[in-house]
Amino acid sequence: MQLSRIVRWPVRSLSPVWASLALAGVLLAASPLAAAPPEVKGLLPAAVGRGETVSLTVEGTFAEWPVRVLVDGAGVTAEAEETKGRVRVQVAEDAPAGICLLRVADKQGLSAARPLIIDALPSLVEKEPNDEAKDAQLVERSSIVSGQLARNGDVDTYRVRLDAGQTLIASLAAHHVLRSPMDGVLQVATPAGFVLGQSDDERGLDPLLSYSASESGEFLVRVFAFPETPNSTIGFAGGADFRYCLTLTTGGLLDAALPMTATADQPSQLELLGWNLPEAARLLPLPAAAASQPAVGVWHADVSGSLVLPVRSMPSLAATGGTLAEPQEIPLPATVGGRLTAERSGHAFRFLAGKGQALRISADSFALGYPLDPKFVILDESGKQVAEADDTNRQRDASLVFRAPAEGPYRVLVGDLHGQHGQRFVYRLTLEPVEPDAALTVAQDAFSFAADQPLEIPVTIDRRDGFDSELEITAEGLPDGLSASVEKSAAKGDSAKQVKLKLTASGACEPARFRVVARVPGADWQREATLAGDPLQPLARPLWIMAR
Repeated sequence: MQLSRIVRWPVRSLSPVWASLALAGVLLAASPLAAAPPEVKGLLPAAVGRGETVSLTVEGTFAEWPVRVLVDGAGVTAEAEETKGRVRVQVAEDAPAGICLLRVADKQGLSAARPLIIDALPSLVEKEPNDEAKDAQLVERSSIVSGQLARNGDVDTYRVRLDAGQTLIASLAAHHVLRSPMDGVLQVATPAGFVLGQSDDERGLDPLLSYSASESGEFLVRVFAFPETPNSTIGFAGGADFRYCLTLTTGGLLDAALPMTATADQPSQLELLGWNLPEAARLLPLPAAAASQPAVGVWHADVSGSLVLPVRSMPSLAATGGTLAEPQEIPLPATVGGRLTAERSGHAFRFLAGKGQALRISADSFALGYPLDPKFVILDESGKQVAEADDTNRQRDASLVFRAPAEGPYRVLVGDLHGQHGQRFVYRLTLEPVEPDAALTVAQDAFSFAADQPLEIPVTIDRRDGFDSELEITAEGLPDGLSASVEKSAAKGDSAKQVKLKLTASGACEPARFRVVARVPGADWQREATLAGDPLQPLARPLWIMAR
């Protein structure tokens, strides 16, 4: 039984192929004729099994080759091969399952990072033609298949053999992790084309389905897609950026864990949820995580899949199925992870609040990749409803700020808006005080600039719940030769919402990680900037910088 804790990906030893960049004289200052930095558009395969060494294709634009390959991920190393666009990736046997990031650099700069999925299952690559049943690609064992719906109308078909009673799990990773502009669909069908099961939009726009075979035989698994943004076109969509990873397994697949968060500085035990999980994989001890860690990664050596749980400085509890008559007692603040598996109104919790106490209460599921449509109501001691929440900010998850009208006990009842329940109807309920706070974001994760020209990095500040402190924002962890200004963000005015950090270089420097940090002068308050719209949150994606 194994557990990997993921905070922000450790720096691995960098590949030695970029020897010329060690000489500052070779790093040319930018000019109107300088080539653009390299661009990585995708990886094939986009998933690699633990213990594998794979030669993968890096799709993109490269003015020169070989490039330097930079990897953010424990147990993963990579270097460019002689053939342009080919990179050799080696994953250690004990590498944690999850997402690592791969980017490249040359004399002109850094590329943005692209995700590489690390999993317990071996990797395969799609082979065309495979549109028709007669051309279906055989998948002989549980695997993760990296593929591409390369053109409009493309349908990728795979052939698997199941014994009677076996359960096949098919899960597509495309839109969420790989940012493919596709709304994928999965089907399980007979060799004659009779559809036995279909899934669409199970994890956001990504499908997932399970099928239990009533008799032994061969079955087809089909992948096709519609565009992420609906249009007037009638037909299946495809394109160069319609990349996916398809998990096909009759073994264990990890889908969720209760509770849904980790408590800072306290060990705990997780109940793992999914399909075909062996008994030894159902309970997993979680070592204590430092409060400075944004999240922990959870995986098991014997099953496919991984999870990311945020680290919170409050108790993390698992729901015990409390009812309105006998609600589960919870402290304030707290997070509670639960699953609605029975057909009833939901789970009830009881908490104590002071008069006028302001609490932010939220129930999340859809944003976490589960189908539950959360709704909750708050009742006072007499059973009178005093608040309720459903869809919030045009999102299916629910939240509100609750101000207790009187001191005393209250009950919160969490359920599905449509009264549905099932294996994946998982939610996370959070009750916490409303406190002023701020979050920082930047628009990109890689910055390259000419050493004789200063770089400006716009930093956006999201002030919440009346946060009116002055901030000092700067860049830290910079390599030797780089320096950053300290910018002040006032409580009001333009700087309250955005500042521009100014970085200067005394000469060329190789790629390095760094952080953008905000502090309140004289107070114990600190926040680190993250990438805006990053699908990998709550993990903190590393920022990289280079001066040429």
